Amino acid sequence: MSNKSENTYRTLIHNKLKFFIKKYYLRELFKGTLITVSLGVSLLIIFSVAEYILRFNSILRFFLLLSFSFILLFAIIRFLLIPSFKLIGISKSISNEEASKIIGKHFPKVRDQLTNLLQLEEKIDLNPLVIASINQKAENIAPFEFRDAISFNDVYPFVKWSLVPILIVFFISGWNSDIISKGVTRIVQYDKHFSPENPFEYKIINKELSVIRYDNFKLQIEFTSDQIPNDIYLIEKNNKFRFVKKTTSIFEY
Repeated sequence: MSNKSENTYRTLIHNKLKFFIKKYYLRELFKGTLITVSLGVSLLIIFSVAEYILRFNSILRFFLLLSFSFILLFAIIRFLLIPSFKLIGISKSISNEEASKIIGKHFPKVRDQLTNLLQLEEKIDLNPLVIASINQKAENIAPFEFRDAISFNDVYPFVKWSLVPILIVFFISGWNSDIISKGVTRIVQYDKHFSPENPFEYKIINKELSVIRYDNFKLQIEFTSDQIPNDIYLIEKNNKFRFVKKTTSIFEY
């Protein structure tokens, strides 16, 4: 076999190794995206629900905001930026020898041969016997498609798990959209004071609120919220007047 054919096999192997390494980091980037998104959404749910229910003070809200920011920043760097830099060559990626070990797990037949070939190529003094050994190994290994050793099927479980927090967000938002929106708002505006919300919602039934002086006027109020007070009062200066409960939700004075 000619030296040109022998070099072609070795060149083909190195090209396949480069493609394998790129595919390896593409899978890591895809997996990292799923991890980062699911982690961010999960933290958003936990922190916002906790704030909505427990109503933390400003210090604890600031701690939640910092915790969320640092954890999300770490995830972005670890699972997105680092694989991206290695994919495009800014950072050092795995070596060919490290790649050969991963490939060898998928193709046991070439595991030792590929690693040995790469090690032999690094030798400075190559005698004809060593060169012949390298070329023979290259010819045996060349038919194998290294890219098949990387499968995106391994990432599918991450897809399923990343959908769980997203579905939880939809469920909570459909049940009560204020839980997440108001919880997040209070965390982001950690230095702002938020007064407890009035659990009672009501409307005045009277269409007309005017009356001739000294005539009697009946003020009717209907509560539309889920919670209804047992008693309500009209307060004027130091005087307090109690409403009469006409029905479960309607009061009159």
